[in-house]
Amino acid sequence: MANQQRILAAWLPDWPVQRLRAGQPLRAGRGEPQRAIAVSASSRGVDRVASCCPAARQLGVLPGMRTAEAEAIAGPEKLAVFVSEPKEDLRRLEQLAEDANRFSPIVAIDEATRSALLMDVSGMWPLWGDSPAAGEQRLAAAVAGWLTERCLQSRVAVGSTVGLSFGAACFGEAAVAVVDHERSAEAARRLPVAALRLDEQTLDRLAGFHLRTLDQLLAIPRASLPSRFGPTVNQRLAQLLGETPEPLRPVRPPEELRADWRFESPVANAEVLESIVGLLLARLESRLTASRQGAKHVRIEYLFDTPHESTGRRFAVDLRLSRATCSQQELQALFALRSDGLHFEDAVAEVNAHVVEAVLLQHRQQLLFEDHREAAGFERDLLVNRLAARVGQTRVCRAARRSSHDPLRAYHYLEAIDLPRAAFRLSAAEAERARRLPLLPRQRPLSVRVDCDQDGSPCLVSLAGQQPVTVVWGPERIETGWWRGRPLARDAYWVKLADGRRFWLLLDLGSRRWRLAGDLS
Repeated sequence: MANQQRILAAWLPDWPVQRLRAGQPLRAGRGEPQRAIAVSASSRGVDRVASCCPAARQLGVLPGMRTAEAEAIAGPEKLAVFVSEPKEDLRRLEQLAEDANRFSPIVAIDEATRSALLMDVSGMWPLWGDSPAAGEQRLAAAVAGWLTERCLQSRVAVGSTVGLSFGAACFGEAAVAVVDHERSAEAARRLPVAALRLDEQTLDRLAGFHLRTLDQLLAIPRASLPSRFGPTVNQRLAQLLGETPEPLRPVRPPEELRADWRFESPVANAEVLESIVGLLLARLESRLTASRQGAKHVRIEYLFDTPHESTGRRFAVDLRLSRATCSQQELQALFALRSDGLHFEDAVAEVNAHVVEAVLLQHRQQLLFEDHREAAGFERDLLVNRLAARVGQTRVCRAARRSSHDPLRAYHYLEAIDLPRAAFRLSAAEAERARRLPLLPRQRPLSVRVDCDQDGSPCLVSLAGQQPVTVVWGPERIETGWWRGRPLARDAYWVKLADGRRFWLLLDLGSRRWRLAGDLS
């Protein structure tokens, strides 16, 4: 191993369980010991234990076991089973990686297992000791102690490659270990094949050939490994031995998009404050444009000059947008609507503007002769933003569909500013055309004779003469709940006849009678 880099791996055994344990301590009762924890995940339609704590293993629970079987073995009220949350596990691990920047400027997450932190500690030993071995040993112990303070169990190792460090942390004898350059090749051969961070199917195939250590695997010609176990084995081997680099993707904390303005003396003039807000929004625009992001939520905060109070009073103006934007002009127009009639009794000492929520802007190629404002729904989103800024976000709503067979319960209202643009699918032309459709709302549906095919769909309509049905859409079930009194159950069909006329037809499921509900011609 000619590679001179040094990688520190901090492995967190059973990370989903540790994340739950650190977030919410579970106790069966006051003065009683903590309950065992297991995390279940669905595999091929069956809930199985994905990971469990040492207390659960003492009760006989093992990863891969059916969840129902694990609960039966552990006994009542002894095992707490939680559903796996991979996104939350990854989010918490990323937060841990951000906090670990105190030890190294490059901290990454092991993408293969998502249960370990990887740090590039090359050349950092002089900060911790007089010799490379002593310095790295103290650094690894400091990382382990830092994780222990956070109530997390860990095993830490330092080695020449990511694979070697991870293997020494997971399968080494000591909880804190340092593998020198001279002993790297020997230590790598003693590691089990699980240190290669392969998938379960590949590990099962290797076990089928009784290949349990890297020494046994290296005895086989490498050219024959891809045909038997896939190309990943050779790649992981080369990375562990330092023959192929394995770059780290550092976890960077999100950049805070913020602009501040502090006055030399407090200001009470409204025009001056408005101009300062415009300057702050212009600064945010340049930073948003550079990062190709758009703001969805911007907060303007005023800090008042109150010498008689220990902490200054603050007042915030929130700008919520249905469409992400980086335009200072658009943000300032919304701010003018939101702050109309706003007056302060005290002078302002400081003004802050920061982006609370930002998303990446999506760009697409504009079509020839296309108005970009109309194509992207600019006017519609601008109207929603202005209405929300004027009357309040919670008062600008739209109806959204909800899963219910009862028409009166098949919708609910949501805040329009938080809905995606795809939710607004009815154009102005379609809305105008829908208003002209006579659906006979003020008279009872007319009885009509309908003949059906073997599937129960309309095929012949008798209305001023028999007409065959050329196009049919449906049925759409309309049914009320039993708790609403006399039940109502109907199937609605949209049909097009051979002469071009179109109708809405209703089939009463109780009387099996057909009625004409609307003429769509």
